[in-house]
Amino acid sequence: MLYALPAEAILEILSYLPVQTLRAFQLVSRDWESFIRTNESFVYKKAAFIHRFLPSSNFISVSELQSVYPIRSLSRVHDWKSFCRSRCLIERSWSGRGPSEIKRFTATGDAVHRIKVDEDAGYIITTSKVGGLAVTDMTSNELLWSLHKVSH
Repeated sequence: MLYALPAEAILEILSYLPVQTLRAFQLVSRDWESFIRTNESFVYKKAAFIHRFLPSSNFISVSELQSVYPIRSLSRVHDWKSFCRSRCLIERSWSGRGPSEIKRFTATGDAVHRIKVDEDAGYIITTSKVGGLAVTDMTSNELLWSLHKVSH
């Protein structure tokens, strides 16, 4: 049944499946597991492009992703499969369905009103309930700059 279609057609079809489904597909049989594992790089790279994780299909290697994504988001990425897994986790998190991680940044103060995280630069920008603005380093939790509310 696996080889009822040419391998190229099967690979094309597999790349359109949701990334989570590819793993489930490998559990169907040893033949499917072997086929997907053998063609893993192709399937996941194509899936990354089809699912719009990549701006174009011109990427040749995973190392080129650093030109598009922040290095922090690629820390656990070593191949196309782990890249797709990472992007899916990020999408789940942004949609409110992913695992959460609580981090306490004390340098931002207690009266935070709004928060913006700039992952590229590694900054947290917060406004206070009483006015003012603070910029904090994400890695060191150090207050880099602040503008306090001026009372008249």
